[in-house]
Amino acid sequence: MAIIGMNTDYFKRIRFNFTGKTPIMTKIIFKDNVPHVTIPKGFTLSNKFTLSKTRTIPVVNLLQQGATNTKLAKNGKEYRTFGMSLAPHKLSGYNTCAGSTPECRAACLDGSGLRAVWENIHIGKIARTLLYFEHRQWFMNRLDREIDNKEKNNDIKLAIRLNVVTDLNFLSVINNHPLTSFYDYTKIVKRFKVIPNNYHLTFSYTGNTKNIANCRTLLKSGHNIAVVFAGATRKLTVLPETFLGHPVINGDESDLRINDPAGSVVGLVLKADTTAHYNEYKQGRFVVSV
Repeated sequence: MAIIGMNTDYFKRIRFNFTGKTPIMTKIIFKDNVPHVTIPKGFTLSNKFTLSKTRTIPVVNLLQQGATNTKLAKNGKEYRTFGMSLAPHKLSGYNTCAGSTPECRAACLDGSGLRAVWENIHIGKIARTLLYFEHRQWFMNRLDREIDNKEKNNDIKLAIRLNVVTDLNFLSVINNHPLTSFYDYTKIVKRFKVIPNNYHLTFSYTGNTKNIANCRTLLKSGHNIAVVFAGATRKLTVLPETFLGHPVINGDESDLRINDPAGSVVGLVLKADTTAHYNEYKQGRFVVSV
């Protein structure tokens, strides 16, 4: 029996097509327990792509191998790395980045690298995000099963980043898999109140007064923060030695944050697809010029 889920009411409120009158509706139908997600023409997939025709795709897997992601592919061979890419901020119609700022949304990595070239990457992220919000039980059960399957191959350590470009709370899943290492970035400081031993969180710098105070407190407590740095041109290659009185490590050499020294600043170089965007993004408070 087919199960249909429509986020009609939600989209009537916040997502409209170009006429400004007709809600853009998505549809999810389950066939043999595999969800098929229909995303209609006119749906905004990213800051670059708007769907030119209606697409229906099956969602078979939630996790992707690290080798298929530009950032996670740098993680080396000590760990088998997997990531889960959902749609950031409100691109799906649902907010997946509660702590985001206008500046970080504008410069989001969701619009860089291969994601600036291939529309299909965004279609998959939108589909998975809709499933997370509209069929949560199926989604969480499926995620648990996928991690169970990854854990069966115990020849090498396993590391999973569940929020590649989002900031959602997956503690229930992380607690279900105490032998697997998880890591994420977050802008939500209350996440640091309770952190399982197998979960490494890095706090993201945004540059506002409250955030800077939280950064100082967390660094003093032995946690790490991530800061985006920019130079006069897009060719910045040397990061500062310290920031807020703590050593800066190069976070672009590897995405794997699990083994970072405590009390470190993870330095990330500002990414942008054009020089114009680079110069625009570095005006934001969350970017530190060097």
